[in-house]
Amino acid sequence: MNLMNKQYENCREISGNFSLLLFLATFLIFFCSIVPKMVVSSVHIVSDFAAGPQMVETFQTNLETLGAKKSGNFLIECDTYYSNSAIFPTQKLLNLLQSSEYPASAFSLIENGSTIVADSSFEQIINNLSNFYSSKKMARIEVRGQKFTLGDFIVKLGSCTMGASFKAVVAEIEYGPCSVPNACWDLIKELGRSFVGPSISKPNQHLLARMNELYSPVDTIHQYNDIFNQIKKQTPQGNTM
Repeated sequence: MNLMNKQYENCREISGNFSLLLFLATFLIFFCSIVPKMVVSSVHIVSDFAAGPQMVETFQTNLETLGAKKSGNFLIECDTYYSNSAIFPTQKLLNLLQSSEYPASAFSLIENGSTIVADSSFEQIINNLSNFYSSKKMARIEVRGQKFTLGDFIVKLGSCTMGASFKAVVAEIEYGPCSVPNACWDLIKELGRSFVGPSISKPNQHLLARMNELYSPVDTIHQYNDIFNQIKKQTPQGNTM
């Protein structure tokens, strides 16, 4: 009986330490290098795997015809972790996203729960806590491509892959002089439809719920997270390579 009590106390201590870790990671949000900007971004799947990755070139040509200029590359990465059912009664997924736009930061999105913005070293912390969260046996999912500048717009256009498998073409349309989505959605939609067609018809699900709120960089990450979750649900287990 004493042994069981001791094991129980050990588990409580470990759980408490983990809660403290999450608190400290959350606290790091105040020290992250995320500088709020007066922009609104809308992220969309504009072509699925059936059309093939060559659609990226088609959309790029359309953008350049409109006068857009290449302005660099971008990368969004997502790794998925499972919570340990022996410690957490209800299993939760944790998606860890990193963006080339914010190289010093990591975005941890817990399923139906908190969003933690921390230092990029948070990935190493999670990997060292395999007793709590273990990496899902699924390939990393990412969007990689080029950025274009067109007036007050920045367009990011790239291929979404899971492992070595192409999954979709994703476009992020950022409008500069705006901070409330509802005030500039029509402009974003008009530009999007001018180079990808009618596939851009309404805001991303996350953005749709926040159309009259001040936009922040975390809202962009949530939109990519929604797209990644959608793609993962459509991908049969064992078919990611």
